[in-house]
Amino acid sequence: SNPCIGLGKLPPDKKEVNYWTLDDFRLFATTLRKPTHIMIFYLLFWTGIRIGEALAITWDDVDLEQNTININKTLTRLDREDIITPPKTDNSNRLVFLPQFIADMLKDYKRMSQYNGDMVFNITRDSVFLKLRKSSNKLGLKPIRIHDLRHSHASLLINAGFSPIEVAD
Repeated sequence: SNPCIGLGKLPPDKKEVNYWTLDDFRLFATTLRKPTHIMIFYLLFWTGIRIGEALAITWDDVDLEQNTININKTLTRLDREDIITPPKTDNSNRLVFLPQFIADMLKDYKRMSQYNGDMVFNITRDSVFLKLRKSSNKLGLKPIRIHDLRHSHASLLINAGFSPIEVAD
């Protein structure tokens, strides 16, 4: 007998990818007041890095002269304890180039938040999610997940003329 009978059509239907446009993000950004919220949301939207990667960034990973961030770890929280692990895949180890205005924001953020120690962000994934959800609901924006900011970045690049292969790289 054929074990594949009854599996349905292949490949399975893909879920719709949610994302925000630049205008959506700009509207959302008007609700940001705390420096940490401002910095993390701008970084996620304008670089496409994952939330766990952003939360694991130390100041040693940031080169503000070359406008780069070395992504070489990710942060997860298990039983109220932060755990630093290697990134999701081998290709996830990478150097992310920052737009000049994001590098400038990071310089200001670093100056304002020296009390945080080595970690760039002293914030939890849950607090980032909560801010995203509350503000988007308040503004009537399409609800998205934190990971959808990564999709938003990819959409931004495609609309700027980058090929899908360049976006993937």
